[in-house]
Amino acid sequence: MTNIFDKDEMKKQTGGIVSKNSTLQNVISVENYILQTAPLPITYDVNRPQNWYFNEYTYTEFMGGIAISPMNDEMACRNIISAMKRQTSFDVEQAIYDRLEKNGTLDKYTLTDMPSKKWKHVIILPGTNLLPTHISKEIISRLMWEYGDNIALKPHPLTHEQDVIQMGKDFGKHRVIPANVSGWEVIKHADTVYTTSSTELAMYACLFGKAVKTIGSVFFERTGSYYPTFMHIAGMTPRTARKNLLKILKSNSSGIVFGEDPNYEEKVDTFFKQTLKLRHKFKPIVYNSFSYPNRNVKKEEQK
Repeated sequence: MTNIFDKDEMKKQTGGIVSKNSTLQNVISVENYILQTAPLPITYDVNRPQNWYFNEYTYTEFMGGIAISPMNDEMACRNIISAMKRQTSFDVEQAIYDRLEKNGTLDKYTLTDMPSKKWKHVIILPGTNLLPTHISKEIISRLMWEYGDNIALKPHPLTHEQDVIQMGKDFGKHRVIPANVSGWEVIKHADTVYTTSSTELAMYACLFGKAVKTIGSVFFERTGSYYPTFMHIAGMTPRTARKNLLKILKSNSSGIVFGEDPNYEEKVDTFFKQTLKLRHKFKPIVYNSFSYPNRNVKKEEQK
């Protein structure tokens, strides 16, 4: 078991290259409550590889709060769709605006370098560990061809130097924003943000009226941490996307909770209750129903 501010976990994730923004400290009480009340085992910052009748939960940081998910992509997405129908009165917009005014940034990591140019079209990339699977190089290449010198790539702060060098070779060094530049400052001036389901900057871009479009690989996009929300904003008009995002953020059962919300305990309880109901609907009635029985036979017998 690890948690958001576990020193060993942070060192493993960041390699000591960057540090998490101190404003995330306001989720500690939320995280503690989640860990204490989870009805099934729950793990920090892992993907969702289980079958529909999941037996664990996962959680991670999300827009300065925490997002909890069933450890199955389909169930995580189905829950978000259902959750969008139930709203609360918590003013999440104001909470985020207040955080921005107080800290001057919405970056997850402490990044103080500023971009040297304001790009209207920007591609926000995931970290090195996800580059081989989560992005579509074909989509990126088309965007680079169509927009020429009017579009730039912003590597994730946790990107190997060799990967950044390769981006420069592929698309031109002048179109690669340094990895240690503030992602928030980059999207703040953009009109359109192209990114993946594993990048929470997509949600901030949407909240502040930017058009959000996907560069994700169709084969892996659903495995991104934020895909259950990302699927409701990517490729839509900014107005529709923002409306969908706020429905999710204000929901009482989406599993997305913020330390500023005085009713976060109730929302956590409701999330667990609703997802257990969803899980029960897909309880198998036959043994090992998620995979077909496979008898181990010798190669000679197979021949």
